[in-house]
Amino acid sequence: MTVSDDQGVVHILLAHGSRSKKANRAFLELVERVGGHLAEHRLLPAFWELAEPNLEEAVVLAVTVAGARRVVVLPYFLSDGLHIRRDIPRAMTALRERFPEVELVCLPSLQNDPLLEALLVQRLKDA
Repeated sequence: MTVSDDQGVVHILLAHGSRSKKANRAFLELVERVGGHLAEHRLLPAFWELAEPNLEEAVVLAVTVAGARRVVVLPYFLSDGLHIRRDIPRAMTALRERFPEVELVCLPSLQNDPLLEALLVQRLKDA
């Protein structure tokens, strides 16, 4: 899928990454399924560590291949640990310096998302 000039937005779903190839493959499959619901924007996978592509590689792909003018990163993290509080913001700063012509946005983690809370409540009620 390519991004047309009128779209110009690429989303990146950023997972931690695992030593388990099966876990990483499951994340890539999730990205494919979610991306199927985002026809107006391209969705790329990225891993913070232990797997590829990493965040930098995904942003480079979004900008140089897909021609993104806006890149939105959603950390697929359940809590605001060190990667969310320190590491990812540092990486985003470096990427903004590398690509000043691109709007790079990092969304909050899933920690306080009311939809996740509702899902947890429902799953526990259904158990």
